[in-house]
Amino acid sequence: HGEYRRLAARGVRAHHLCAFARRCAGQSLIVIAPRLYRRLLDDPARLPLGEAVWQDTLIELPREEPAVFRNVLDGSEVRTVHRNGFSALAVAEVLAAFPVALLRSQA
Repeated sequence: HGEYRRLAARGVRAHHLCAFARRCAGQSLIVIAPRLYRRLLDDPARLPLGEAVWQDTLIELPREEPAVFRNVLDGSEVRTVHRNGFSALAVAEVLAAFPVALLRSQA
């Protein structure tokens, strides 16, 4: 059950991400995963983490999404940023410690 929504990425590394949201009963779950990321790295053993890799890349969020999420995989709290009239997630922050993210809205 619930609504599926593909999320748009913006920034210099936007085409290296896949992101979507599921929303049901007022709760949101956001999935962010890199794609074709080996092209971004100088060392094939390195993971695609942090600002050096993701630079200014953002995941644009629908208006109804909350301002705070919990990353289910690493326990971190992630807050949205506001850029050019829209709310977004900074990929460099979301993928700082682990190369994929599963974000749950904070109730």
